[in-house]
Amino acid sequence: MDDLHVYRLSNELTAFVDYMARTSSEINARNYFTQSVISAIDAYFSQTDHSVRLYGSDATSLGLPLSDIDLMIAAPSLEHRNPYYTRELKIQALRDIQKVCNRTGFHLISTIREEALVPILEIEDISTGLEMDISFEEPHSAQGLEDVKSWCAHYGHRELISLYLPLKHALNMRKLGFGSATTPYQVCHLTQYP
Repeated sequence: MDDLHVYRLSNELTAFVDYMARTSSEINARNYFTQSVISAIDAYFSQTDHSVRLYGSDATSLGLPLSDIDLMIAAPSLEHRNPYYTRELKIQALRDIQKVCNRTGFHLISTIREEALVPILEIEDISTGLEMDISFEEPHSAQGLEDVKSWCAHYGHRELISLYLPLKHALNMRKLGFGSATTPYQVCHLTQYP
């Protein structure tokens, strides 16, 4: 590829990233929704040690305008020597959090994917279309987030996002970036996986 084509491609990628950037009102809506749900989770765990943090594309600023918001909960009180019992405690906590979130004042649709390898509470705010996945921290979760942050630091956030966003957008257009496409790979049976 000659210099002119590289220059044009670079400009097109820059224009695409600028076009896909979230507006200040989108950022404010996402922040308000996120903080409201975190407050609901904090209220549920008010008597126990826990933490809630952003995970995924919102934590790394590598998301599309309508990317879902991923929240990860660390709750040591739900950990047990028996992994099956731990799983059941976490699923019950997601059910309880679902009820608490329904009282936040948002118009929500919510589902718990108990069959997934990592159970997830999926929430959608009907009025804004914002979607959120809430799950519990797994041993690999923190490392994955740190890996992406280190790539951003090493390669430069702008450079990484200019390659990542077009790829993510193309996958989403083909329905390859949504949970419905990846569910068969996330689902497990407890007889196969602890």
